[in-house]
Amino acid sequence: MIKDILNGYLKGKQTATQRAYTRAFKTWCNFNRIECEYRMLRNPKGMTYAIERVCERKVKSISKNQAIKYINSLQDRGLSDNTIRHAFFILRTIHGFLYDMELTKRNPFSGIQNIISWRQRREVRPTKLIPFDVVPLIIQAAESSSDPVRNKALLCLLFGGGFRRSEVRCLRLCDILVSQTGSLLIQVKGGKSGKVRYKSLPSWAWEAYSELVQRRRKEGAKDTDYIFVSYYKSGSVKASILSESSFYRVYKKCCAMLGIDAGCHSARATFATKLWHDGAREIEIADELGHGDLQMVGKYVKRHNLSLSKLGAKISFD
Repeated sequence: MIKDILNGYLKGKQTATQRAYTRAFKTWCNFNRIECEYRMLRNPKGMTYAIERVCERKVKSISKNQAIKYINSLQDRGLSDNTIRHAFFILRTIHGFLYDMELTKRNPFSGIQNIISWRQRREVRPTKLIPFDVVPLIIQAAESSSDPVRNKALLCLLFGGGFRRSEVRCLRLCDILVSQTGSLLIQVKGGKSGKVRYKSLPSWAWEAYSELVQRRRKEGAKDTDYIFVSYYKSGSVKASILSESSFYRVYKKCCAMLGIDAGCHSARATFATKLWHDGAREIEIADELGHGDLQMVGKYVKRHNLSLSKLGAKISFD
């Protein structure tokens, strides 16, 4: 019963949310020595995560003391405050849902939020700002990769559009639209909020992206097919969608050619910082990133890296 209820709850979530919830719940169950497995399924709409099996009797008997011990164990592992808060919110939401459905007698994470640190202290993996003059060189590095057309388009969307990795992977041929003014737009559906938004691209990014789209058309891809796919050495399509690991390796290898060690989100931070550097307002940057909260802009824009103002270096009390 619990398995079916949880899967029904997760079914309406975005793929990234399903993945985060199932992984967090499995880790939590493993801590309590509760058998739990989840599965990944491919369907026409993409990847789906679901609970495969779980010992319902043990889940119902979890106490608040076990929840406190689990949070303390995360703190002892040296995880960042944000990571611990994220796990706490996920598990409190899951158990709160089970409690509301009258499947459990308590929510073990209810009322223990005081053990969580609410200060923003540090980032274990801080998002780096990639120097603006290095970005064209990273994109150019894709030309010497295994698939120059696809990989160059991938990098152009990350740096030229500030897309999330999940948003790029989920793009389909039918997501290219023409506005009333005649300009080209990309329809983004795979965002965290689940809301559909429309983005434009600079001409240099459109050129690389259009080349990939044309190639996919020649391969016989339909409107509902994904744009970013993997191939066999023979050139035939290997998978209907490029895997997360392959996507990540493409980005990392191109960055490594320039001596840059940064994750995919650094491209998003670089995009936001360049907009701010060029005079864009925070509300405009938030709209481009797909965020409704202006505070999130401050996490992406790396003002301290630009050294635009050196007033502090000029102060003197002599």
